[in-house]
Amino acid sequence: MSPEQVSRLIVMIGIICQGAASLLLASFFFMLRRYAARRTWFLTWGYAWGMIAVALAAFVIGYGNPMIGLEPALRPVPPAANFIYQLAKLLAMAMLLTGTLNLVRGSGGWLIAVLYAVAAGYGIATFFAAANLPALLVWQAPAVVAVGAICGSLLLSLPESRRTAGSLMTGAMFMAIAALWAVNMLVFSTPPPFPAWMAAVSSYSAYYDLLLDVLLAFGMVLILIEDTKRESDTAHAQLGEAHSALLEEALRDSLTRVLNRRALSEGIGLEHVGDVGGSVVVFDLDNLKEVNDEHGHRCGDALLRHFVAVLSPKLRHTDALYRFGGDEFLLVIAQARPGELVPRLLKTFQTADPLRLESGATVRLQVSLGAAAFSSRADFDLAISRADGEMYEHKRRRKPLQGGDILEPA
Repeated sequence: MSPEQVSRLIVMIGIICQGAASLLLASFFFMLRRYAARRTWFLTWGYAWGMIAVALAAFVIGYGNPMIGLEPALRPVPPAANFIYQLAKLLAMAMLLTGTLNLVRGSGGWLIAVLYAVAAGYGIATFFAAANLPALLVWQAPAVVAVGAICGSLLLSLPESRRTAGSLMTGAMFMAIAALWAVNMLVFSTPPPFPAWMAAVSSYSAYYDLLLDVLLAFGMVLILIEDTKRESDTAHAQLGEAHSALLEEALRDSLTRVLNRRALSEGIGLEHVGDVGGSVVVFDLDNLKEVNDEHGHRCGDALLRHFVAVLSPKLRHTDALYRFGGDEFLLVIAQARPGELVPRLLKTFQTADPLRLESGATVRLQVSLGAAAFSSRADFDLAISRADGEMYEHKRRRKPLQGGDILEPA
């Protein structure tokens, strides 16, 4: 083989490798489609690789010769090969651009249709305008340069919050492809001689294209991985929030929104108690059953909420109030003594405004309570038992209530 034939063979091998790589990339993107759900930009890029593979296949069929490699560009070529090559390549450029616009700006709809229509119209028009392969490439090169520059600029100018390694790499590869085809465009449209480096770049452009295409596809897949990870992280965060909300709901009394007995058994709200000790107070709403019987459970529920509304403003953020049972509540206060605590609590209920029911009747809080001290978490349960006993003793010693007054222990 002559040196010229060897050179043509090397170029054809490069184009065949580029076409095979494009086909493999299209297949790879197709296999990743399940991870690209709702990511139209990635699917569109995958279709672009398929179109590039079709274009290069048409090129090899039209110009390839197994004996001497690439045929001379000026020889007669089946018109269909040129037509498919030009139209598929330009549609691929439109797909790369629409995919990038969709990723960066969410563009779609009519704009995509317009870009495809322009690409198809330009491909058909330039096919009829070009007499041979060099002329065809002269018409094709500006589109490749423009698409590469636009896509690269869009990705490289993303705001910092959206800028990732994948977007930077993909943008850089788009720019590199635009630069490569800018050199090709000068070579195709400028009569020789031109600088040796430009001739070398143009002669082996298929190999440079192959390398840049692989790196470009790698960047695109990296964007997909980053986007999937971001979506996964968001889903995990939302799941964590939902789990926290469910846990909070499980530890709260649905009626009064104070902590429930499960929270007490799990030590929720007792973090500030530690080993400093304090007091535990047990409350019982004496007239809850009476209100339920006379006015209905809806009014009884209102009385329970009224109790919490009266007591809560008097508590510190370190104090913990629990609904212990149907009409019983339990209060844990760190570093407090029962002798000082009980009188203040009794006064709070004595001076509280009565609850006005929907019927217009008013009900005063009638509360029995008992308190006990504890020195550490070790004797906390025992303190609850003592406070419960004090509460029942208070209830037993109380005189019949008149007008809803709360009597202090005898």
